Amino acid sequence: MKHNFLTDDSPKGNLARDIKDDGFYFPKAGRHDKVKKYLICRNASDKCLKTFEECWKEYTECEKKILKTN
Repeated sequence: MKHNFLTDDSPKGNLARDIKDDGFYFPKAGRHDKVKKYLICRNASDKCLKTFEECWKEYTECEKKILKTN
C-alpha cells in the first residue's frame, strides 16, 4: 500500500503516508484485526477506517489472484 498510494492525493494516499510516518509503531504483522485495532487506538477517523477496509479488501483479492496463478 505504501508503495502504490504514497503520492496519491486521496484517502488511500493519506492512509499510506500515515502508515509510513508511524513507521516503527505500525503493526508489522499484516493481520486485519491488529491493524484495525491499532488504527482505532490512534483515533482514526471513520473515513480512515473505511479506507482501510477498502484497501484490505483489495489486498486480499490480490493475494487470492496470486495464489491462483501459482
